[in-house]
Amino acid sequence: MSKRSQELISRTDSDMAFVIQQNEMIVDNFNRDLRILQEKANKKIKKIMTEHEHSKMNESATLKEQKPDERMLKLVEDQKREIEKLKHQIMELEKTSESIKENLKEKKKN
Repeated sequence: MSKRSQELISRTDSDMAFVIQQNEMIVDNFNRDLRILQEKANKKIKKIMTEHEHSKMNESATLKEQKPDERMLKLVEDQKREIEKLKHQIMELEKTSESIKENLKEKKKN
């Protein structure tokens, strides 16, 4: 194998290692963001449930008091959709990461 070929392989291996490292960082960041969103959603759900129980006990609740609950439920649904979207993005990133890892393994074999 020529020196030029070896240099190209070495540079390609370095580049692939860098891409894999960057991809892993992206996946880690998405996982962290997903956990944060899930925690926020759980806190909002608990808050909504508490508010809902209070409004049930309070028979004199007005329509104005019920509107914030409806807005909070909408926010929770929005958060759930966002979490599903992030889960999908994470799955796509994991597929990409696996593909890159497989390509790197194949290059190392060659």
